[in-house]
Amino acid sequence: MTDIHATAEAPLKPYDAYLSERKIAARLNISFARWESNRASFERAGLPRRDPLAGDKRWWPSVKAFFDRRNGLGPGRTPRAFDGPEHFK
Repeated sequence: MTDIHATAEAPLKPYDAYLSERKIAARLNISFARWESNRASFERAGLPRRDPLAGDKRWWPSVKAFFDRRNGLGPGRTPRAFDGPEHFK
């Protein structure tokens, strides 16, 4: 009989699904001060709320989806079309 827990698969690596405000700022490559100064306007625009059951952290996939939509990515979004070549005279 084989052990149901023994597998040939690699062990799962930890994934930070819930991130603190500082880690979100770091992932977005902005300073924490800049994040804090803009956070309220992002929240008014639909940034996912912090989850009290997850230590007041935000669910990263939802945060990423918010910024993807904000930048024109995601389902139902089409990239802006170019209006044609430039003619400088």
